[in-house]
Amino acid sequence: MSRDMSNKKHVDLECRYLMINQRPLCVWGTNIDKSNKDFIDSIDPDYFDYLRSIHSQAFDRDEIVDLDVQSQYAALSLRTAYSQSLETLFSLMFSTIQSPYCVPAWMNSYKNNELKNLVEKVHQGQEPILSIHGSEKLSWSAIYDRFFPVDPATKDDFSSETREGFIKTWSYFADDFLNESFNLEFNCIKHGLRVRPGGFKLLFGFTQDGDSLPPEEMMELSNSDFGLSYLKLHSINKNHAQIKYEHRNWNPKSLMWGLDFSAISIYNFRLVLQVMNGYTNSLSVPLKCPIDTSDFYHRESKSRITFSDICTPSKLTDSLTKEKIDSMYKRGEYIDIFRLEIEDSE
Repeated sequence: MSRDMSNKKHVDLECRYLMINQRPLCVWGTNIDKSNKDFIDSIDPDYFDYLRSIHSQAFDRDEIVDLDVQSQYAALSLRTAYSQSLETLFSLMFSTIQSPYCVPAWMNSYKNNELKNLVEKVHQGQEPILSIHGSEKLSWSAIYDRFFPVDPATKDDFSSETREGFIKTWSYFADDFLNESFNLEFNCIKHGLRVRPGGFKLLFGFTQDGDSLPPEEMMELSNSDFGLSYLKLHSINKNHAQIKYEHRNWNPKSLMWGLDFSAISIYNFRLVLQVMNGYTNSLSVPLKCPIDTSDFYHRESKSRITFSDICTPSKLTDSLTKEKIDSMYKRGEYIDIFRLEIEDSE
């Protein structure tokens, strides 16, 4: 018995292959191109501009006279937004490199360690990255030259000052993004606000007799009204760790600068993706760049100090093996005290 197939409906199921760092992925759908366009169009760098605008109102004055709790909260919010903007920028950048035709799959699948590994590969320039162009070693300058070959105003090649500014800015962002203390600070903020807002002053000076110098005779190494203090866990070995105190200084204006330039870069990569996929004409929408290239360098360095009350002797950690720790815990012995003999230096 034959069956008439003329009225049978069908659907085309598409698959796209991509790479997330070194992890292959196959994505299925009936209209991936529409999903890709909708996702790219939804990327909104103006969100970071909004956060900057809202929280910068606490610092409109040249000098912060009243360091009330609102100004500390505003600085803390800027710090949080800055880390969020860096992750958004780098994830968008590497989805453009590895999967420009299926961005939502890349952006929704990457793991933090994969993104950091990609940033590290480019920052160090030693390991190749799998991209739609093959396996290649990339640098920040190579990424810039590939995606931003024309000036947004003149349609000519970007000026060397603009090119150098973006490259150094991305490198500066990568330094922060890969910094262990920077990420620990952000984790302490977002996981229950385990921080104390406020900066510190660090003075340095030499003495011959061991007496303390008056502050006016010492050199100021760092001073800020804004920053964070928090506790970190320093790993001694696999089964031993020590609590340390960490203090970090930062300047709200430098955080505002970071939000400005991460938003500009996010906007530009979104436009690159729209052009690569044929969603817009490259001549109809200009790229963004600062009018004054000196704006690239309106950032300030950060300071950090870490200290613990005492260094744990190795003879103690060696004696408390994994098995002994396990045994003590199961017996309900959660605390122990070891008295250390401290020799007087005089």
